[in-house]
Parts: sequence; structure tokens; C-alpha cells
Amino acid sequence: MGGECVLSKTNMDEIVTYPQKVLKLLSQNKTFVSLLTNIPNANIEDADVETEWDFCTNDFNYVEGIIIGTKSFCCIDTEVDVVSDEIKEVIISILIGVHKSCMSLKGSGFTGIMGNRRDNLIREVDLSLRNARDFGIGKLSLVGRIQPINIDSKDFVCKLAEYKVTNFAKASDLRV
Repeated sequence: MGGECVLSKTNMDEIVTYPQKVLKLLSQNKTFVSLLTNIPNANIEDADVETEWDFCTNDFNYVEGIIIGTKSFCCIDTEVDVVSDEIKEVIISILIGVHKSCMSLKGSGFTGIMGNRRDNLIREVDLSLRNARDFGIGKLSLVGRIQPINIDSKDFVCKLAEYKVTNFAKASDLRV
């Protein structure tokens, strides 16, 4: 018998909620959705686009399963650093990977966009997330540098962007 599961808030809810918030913000960026799914002028409300979106995105860093049939992927993960009894910092990692065969945007139907697909995806991540206020106390801010990352597959080129936000260390007693 199925029933509604009521979860109490915990001091680590961000590890569940933040990846979903990031994916929601990115899904509202039409250029990001189009480049990730390889569907020019993609509308996330279209069933085919949403299916491809679901296939290209993970709310955890698991690349192996996502690269089998896709040309681009986006994995989101979180780290929590409890700084004091009152404050914690949450790092949100966004890994973007693109198959080498579709890195170039020349002749791809994405007119007016210069550069390569991976770097434009990272650019759109930053456009969507920098200064977002839906996370913690204050705004999301880019941490350090955006850097190339090697994965086990030789066919994909990847970059990692990390954002940080401060939050209260203890959850309230509210129910979700």
C-alpha cells in the first residue's frame, strides 16, 4: 500500500534539494537546454526535449551510465562544509561533458553562437546560477576557476564549475 512520505527537515537537506534547484534553473535557460540536448530552439515543455533532458542530466556525479547514448551531459553534486555550529558552506559542482564529435558548433544549427559547445554550456551555467538567491544566505558565487576535467572516457571533453553559498547549519523543525 502506497502512502505519502513526510520527511522532517535535516541539517543536510541541501545535498538533496540544491541539485534539483540547479537543474530547475538550468532547464529554464533555453540556450542551455538546446545545446545540451542538441535540439535547436528547444522547449523543455516539449515531451521529446524533456525526455532528452532527463537522459542528459544527473543530480549526482555518475558519468559512465549517462554517456552511452548521449552527446552532452550535465552532472550536479554537492559538498557541505560545517564551518561552525551556526554556519555551513555548500559547494555545488557542475560537470559538463561533450562528445568530441559535437564540440564544434559550425554547421550544427546553432547560429549566432561562437566557440565550442562545452564552453558555451559552461557559460550558460554561469549565466543561470551566478548571483542566484534561491540558495542559502546570500547569492551563489563562483569558486576558484572553471577547469578541464578528465573522465574515464576518451571520447568526452569536460569542464567543472563550482559555486558556493553559505547557509544556516541547523534546520528548522518545519516539515516538507
